[in-house]
Amino acid sequence: MVNARSRLGQRRAGGLGGELSARKEQAPLLGSSAVRGGGFGESGQKGAHRQSERLRTGPTQIPGLHRARVLPGQARSGSSGTGQAAQGLSAPVDRIALMELLIVHHDAELGRQLVQMVKDYSAHNCDLVHNDAAAVEWARRHSRCRLLLTQLEAEGIDGLVLGGTLSEIFPGLQTAFFPAYSAAKQRLQVAETKVFPEPIDGEGLLRAMARAENATADAPDLFHVVDVLQMCCLSRRGGAVQIVKGTQSGIVYLRDGQIVHAETLATQGQSALLEIVGWSSIEFAYDGAVRSPAETITLPWDAALIDAVKQYKQTKTAQQMPTVREV
Repeated sequence: MVNARSRLGQRRAGGLGGELSARKEQAPLLGSSAVRGGGFGESGQKGAHRQSERLRTGPTQIPGLHRARVLPGQARSGSSGTGQAAQGLSAPVDRIALMELLIVHHDAELGRQLVQMVKDYSAHNCDLVHNDAAAVEWARRHSRCRLLLTQLEAEGIDGLVLGGTLSEIFPGLQTAFFPAYSAAKQRLQVAETKVFPEPIDGEGLLRAMARAENATADAPDLFHVVDVLQMCCLSRRGGAVQIVKGTQSGIVYLRDGQIVHAETLATQGQSALLEIVGWSSIEFAYDGAVRSPAETITLPWDAALIDAVKQYKQTKTAQQMPTVREV
C-alpha cells in the first residue's frame, strides 16, 4: 500500500519517481507542498533561497477565452452527492466515495504510484493514460468523469488544453494540475490547493479528491487566484489569464513568467492585481497568444503577488478567504 504520508515523485539519481519516502512524524501532510495554517504572509526563505525573480473602462476581452476553462467550453464541476466512505480511509478523506478519475502523466512510474494511492485510500475507479490523445480516446469510451488529474505540461500533454477539451465531454469535471516545477520553488501556499508540484502532497491530493466528490452538481471548477497565477509564473508562461468571480472580471498579462500588467473594470496595474487577489476562489481561462497592451507592473512576479496579498490582508482583515501563506 502506498503510504498517504509519503512524498510522490521524489527525485532519485536515476530520474523521476522511485520509492516513496516516509514523512517525519510531526509533518501533517506527506509532500513538501503541504498546506499550513495562517493567512497570507511573507516567506521565511531569504537570500539565495528566495524565488524572486492606460486606464480603460474595463479590461480587454480576449477572443477565445472562456469563463472557467481554457479553450472552448465552460467547466462547471462537482458531484451528485456524497456517498458512503470507503473503509480504511484516514480522517481527512473519510468522506470519499466512488467516482471516476483520470490521471494523465507522462512518467509511467509516478503515474502508477498515483493510481496505487487512489486505490489504496479510496473506492474510486481510476485510470492512467500518458498523453492528451490517449485521454481523449479514454473519454470516448467512458460516460462520466468527475476528476481529471493531469500534468500541466509534458511531452504530448498540455493540461490546460486537455482540461478544456474534456470539460466539453464531461460537464461536471473538476481539474487538478501537476506542474513541472519543484514544490520548493513555491513562494505562496494555498489551503485547498488544486496544484500539486513534486514531491506531490499525497494527503492534500486525497483531500482534493474528497472535495471534488462532495461538490454539488452545479458547482464551478474553482481555483484560488494565487494558485493559478503562481502556477503560470513558475511555469514561465506568457499571454493572458482571464479571471472571473461572479460578475467581476479581470485579466492578468504575463511575459516569460513575469506579471507585467493587470486590468479590472475599475483599475489597472498593481491596484488591479490587488483587486483580483481579493477575489480568492475564481474561474479562469488562459490564452498564450495574447500580448499585454501595457507594462504597468515591474516587480518580480512573486514580489508583486506578495505585495498584493499583504495589502489585501491589511484592508480586508475581517473577510474570510482560503488560507494562503508565503513559504
